Amino acid sequence: MLRMLCVGLFCLVASASSAAGLLIGPFCIDGTSTRLDTTETTYTVDGKWTRTVLKRAPKKGTQKPMLVVFKSVPIHAQFLESCQQIVERETAVGNSPLLAGRIEQIEIDGQAFESNAGINRFQVEPGRFSAKLGHVLQYDLPVLGGTTQLAGAKLWIKNTETILAEAGKLTGELEIEAWNRTIDGARINFEGVELTGLNFAPKRPNRDNVTFHFNLDGGTTTLWQGRLVANQSGSFASDALSISGLDLKGVAATYKRVELSAREGVLSVSLKSVDGHVDEALQSNAISTLSFRDASFALGDLLANGEQLPLGLVATNPTMRDLWFDAAQGLIAGPAGASVIEGASQGTVAELTPGQFSSSIHFSNPSSAVLSLLGGSDLSDSVDLRLSRDVDDLTLGGVIATSTLALGKLDVEEPLKLALNDITASLADVAATLEFPIDIDAKASEGKVNFHTEDYKVGLTGKFEGLRLKGLLRIPLADLESSHLFVKAKDFFLGLGLAAFLEPMIAGVKPTLSETTLRFSNPTDLKVGRISEGRIFTSVGQMVVGEPILRIGENGKKAKATLALKTEAGADLLYDLERGRLLIARGKLVADDVRFHFIEPGGEIDINGTRVTEPDITLKHLGVEFVGTDDLDFGTAELVGFTAQGHRVYKPADPEKPSDVTFDARLTTPLSVADANALKVGYKDVLSLEALQVRGFEVGMSSGQIDFGGDIRVGNAAVSISSRQVNRVKVNDTEAVILDDARFNASGILNAGLANAPSFRIDLNASGPTDRLNGNGSASVSPFAGGRTFDAEIAFKCEDGSRLKVPSEINLAVAGVSFDVSVKDGDFSGSGQTNPLAVAFHTTSGRDCDSPLEKWIIVPEESGWTWGICDFPPRKCKWKWTTPEINFKYKIKLAVRFAAVTLFMTNPVVNLNNGKVRYCNRGYASFGPTVFVGGYSPQIVTNYPGADAIVNAIIAGSFELAQTVAGTALINSVLTTVTDIINVGQVVCYD
Repeated sequence: MLRMLCVGLFCLVASASSAAGLLIGPFCIDGTSTRLDTTETTYTVDGKWTRTVLKRAPKKGTQKPMLVVFKSVPIHAQFLESCQQIVERETAVGNSPLLAGRIEQIEIDGQAFESNAGINRFQVEPGRFSAKLGHVLQYDLPVLGGTTQLAGAKLWIKNTETILAEAGKLTGELEIEAWNRTIDGARINFEGVELTGLNFAPKRPNRDNVTFHFNLDGGTTTLWQGRLVANQSGSFASDALSISGLDLKGVAATYKRVELSAREGVLSVSLKSVDGHVDEALQSNAISTLSFRDASFALGDLLANGEQLPLGLVATNPTMRDLWFDAAQGLIAGPAGASVIEGASQGTVAELTPGQFSSSIHFSNPSSAVLSLLGGSDLSDSVDLRLSRDVDDLTLGGVIATSTLALGKLDVEEPLKLALNDITASLADVAATLEFPIDIDAKASEGKVNFHTEDYKVGLTGKFEGLRLKGLLRIPLADLESSHLFVKAKDFFLGLGLAAFLEPMIAGVKPTLSETTLRFSNPTDLKVGRISEGRIFTSVGQMVVGEPILRIGENGKKAKATLALKTEAGADLLYDLERGRLLIARGKLVADDVRFHFIEPGGEIDINGTRVTEPDITLKHLGVEFVGTDDLDFGTAELVGFTAQGHRVYKPADPEKPSDVTFDARLTTPLSVADANALKVGYKDVLSLEALQVRGFEVGMSSGQIDFGGDIRVGNAAVSISSRQVNRVKVNDTEAVILDDARFNASGILNAGLANAPSFRIDLNASGPTDRLNGNGSASVSPFAGGRTFDAEIAFKCEDGSRLKVPSEINLAVAGVSFDVSVKDGDFSGSGQTNPLAVAFHTTSGRDCDSPLEKWIIVPEESGWTWGICDFPPRKCKWKWTTPEINFKYKIKLAVRFAAVTLFMTNPVVNLNNGKVRYCNRGYASFGPTVFVGGYSPQIVTNYPGADAIVNAIIAGSFELAQTVAGTALINSVLTTVTDIINVGQVVCYD
C-alpha cells in the first residue's frame, strides 16, 4: 500500500522514518515519520481511504528537516531524494520554490485514497495541517501588488480549508503567520487615485505578527490579519473624487503616512494627516445642497475598506474623520437651489460616511435670503450651524450672532445671539417646514433701537433697554422666500430709553414727548419676513405735535401751520413693522382758543368746495380724536367757532358737475363755521381734515363772479352765502356736498354779452347736492339791448345732405324785468312780464346750394333685329339695332341773396326753463314788411360741353328775379328760423 501511495501521490523512504523528501503536489516534506492506520480504513466502490498521519521524526544528525512549496508540482525522480536535493534539481529547470524553511514542528493528519483504477489522492481536513518553521530559507510572497519577503522569518502554518492533493493538482488554503514581516511596493487605488510604492511594516514590530492566506490552487495571497503602517509621505491629485457622497473637484493633497489593518481578511486602509486644497466640494440630498468653493482642508483620517486584488488594494466606501476646512465661499441651499446662507466659511466634520455625517460650520459675515429677515440685508456678524445626517434624517441647529436684529422696519442694534435648537427633518419631505424655536432675553445695554419710516429713514430712536422675544423661525423648504419669524401675541417686549424723533412721523412733523422711556409689547401676533405683519404697542404721556403740515378739506392745499396740538390724557401708539408707520391707537390732540396761519405760501382751505386762499384762522376749539377703530390710519375731529379771513374765496367749476354753483371773488366777510366734524382725519404726512360735516356756514364776498350752473352769470358781484349745514357725503363711491337750507344772495352785472351791462340781482333759498339744488327765489334785471350774428338754417336739402345756412344777425332791446325763480335738480326756471319789444333780423351775406341730382327719362333705350342680306355672294343674316335712352338730368338751386324782417312781440314774457332763458309772446307775434332777394332755379345737366353753364345762368336769372319781385313764399322758411334764434345765450321763442 505504501508503494502505491508513493506512485500516485508521494514517495517515502523505505523505512517509516527517513530524511528522504515526501512530495505531496507542490509540497516537499522531509524529516517526518508516516503512520498508516489501517484500523481506520474506509472502503468505497472505487477504492479505499486510509488515515495517514505525518509527524516530525526524531532528530538525527545536525540537518533540520525542510518544508518546501514549489511554484508547480516537481517531477518525481526514480530514486530517493531529500527536499534539499529536489530544490536544487527543480531550481535548475526554473521551478524555484515559493517557500522553503526548516521544520520545527509539523503534523499532518489526513486520508490517503488508494483507487482501484490506480488514481490516488490525499486529503487533509481544515485544521489537520499544522507546521512551525523555525527559519525560512526563501520566500517572496506576492501580496497587494507588492511582495512580502519571508526569508529568515518564523512561520506558523495551518490549513483553513480542505487540502486535496491529486496527480498534478493541489487545492486548498494555508494560513501563514509570519513574525515581523513587511510588504514592499504595495499599490492602493483610492477612488481612481493611484498610490504606489508603499512599504508597510508592522505597527509594533516586536509584538505583532502578520498573517496571510495562501491559495494552493491559484497561488494568490491574501493579507488576513495584521496592523501595518507605511511611514512615508506622499501626494495625490484628482479632477473629480467622490467620498461618501461628497463630490470633490480639483483636489490636490498630501498625506503623512498610510495605515493598513486586516482582520480575518477584511481590510481597511487609512491615509493619515491629509492636507490639501479643493476647488469645489459639493454634497446634495433631496432637501438641501452644501457647497464649498476654493477651500483648504486638513483631514485627520481618510478611511476606506479594501478589496484585495493581485495588482493591489482597491479602496472602497471611503470615509472621512476629523475634517477641518476653510472655504472662501460656502453655501447651503434649499431643494430648488435657492440660497439659505452663503459666505466665507470654516468648519469641522467629526466623521463623514455614506448616509451619515456630523458637522459644525461657521459663516463669517454671511448673506442669507432666509436669515436676512433677522438682520437687514446681511447678517453683520456670524452664523454657527450644527448640521448632521443619519441615513434619511437631517438635523440642523446652531447660533446666529448678530449686532442688528431686524424686525420689519424695526432695528435693534445690540449684539445678540439667537440659539437655534436642533430640529430634524426627513430627507423625503421636500415640502417640509423647518421650525426653530427662538428665545431671546437680553438686558439693557449701550445698544440702540431704530424705528424706520416707510422710506427707511430713522424716524424714532432710543437707547436699548432690554428685549424679550419668544417665537418660531419658520423655513418652508419649498418656498424659502416665505421664511419668517412668528411671534405670538404678548411674547414680545422691548424697552426704549431716551426716545427721540429724528424724522416726521405724525402730521409731517417730529412729535415731542414729555416722557422719553417707552415700553413696547405686541397685542397681536407678529410675522417678520419678506412681507412683515403686526404692530407693537406703547403708551406715552403728553405728546406735542407742533407746526403740523395741515390740510383742511379734500382739496385744500397742505402747508405747515402755526398751530400746536397736545394730547389730552396721554396716548397709545402702535408701530407697524411692515409699513414703518407710527399709528395712534388711542388719544386726543387738542388746541383751544387759537389763531394760526400757514407758514408756507400757497396755503388754502376747502370747506366742502368753498376755498379760501392765504387764510388767517381762528378756532375756539379743535379736537382730533383716535378711539382704536379697525382703521388706525384715520381719526375724527371736532371744530368749534371756526373763522377764516383771506385774500380770495372761490369755488371752481367741476366739468363733471356743470349745474353746480361756482364763484370767484374777494373775501369781505370771513368764512365762518359755528361747528363742524371731520369724519376722516389722516395724520401720516399731513394732518388732513376731510369729510367735513359743517353747521352754521356763512361767507361774504365782493368784486367777483358767481355762476348759477352755467345758466346765470353775474359779474362784479357782491355775494353772501349761508347754510344751516354743508355736509360732504359719499354714496356708491360718489362724493357729493349737500346743502341744507342754503341762501344765495348776489347782485352785480348780468354777464350776457349784451350791448349794455344791465344790473342783476338774485335771491335764492335751496337745499340738496350743490349740483342738483332744489329751491325758490326771485331775480331782477335792468333794461338791456343786444344782438348777435349766427347762421340761419333754411329748410332746403343741399346736394351734400346738409341744410342751407345763411349768415344772419338779430338785434333787440328789452325793458327791465322781475321774475320768480325756482331750481329743480340743478336746473333753474322762472318767468316774468316785460314791456313790448321788437326783434330785427337780416342776413349779412348771400349763400346758395344745389339739391341732389335728378334724372328724367323721355324715351327709354330699345333694341331689335330683322332678316337681311349680308356679304358677297349674298347670304341671309340677322340685322340688329339699338336706340339709346333719351333723358335729361336736373337739380334745383336755392339762392338767398338777402332777407330782412322785424318781429314785434306785444306781450312778451321772460321764461327760465331747463337752463335756458327765453323771451316768449303771449298770443301771436306780428311781422313787419319783409325783404327777400333770391329764389329757386332748375339746373340742367347736358352732354354738350359748356352748354349747361350758359343755359343755367339764363334760367337762374329769370327764376330768381321772378321770385324776388313776384312772391314772398320763401320768406316763410327764413322766418321759421327766427323762432330758434339764440340771442347772447338766451333763446327768443315764439308761442
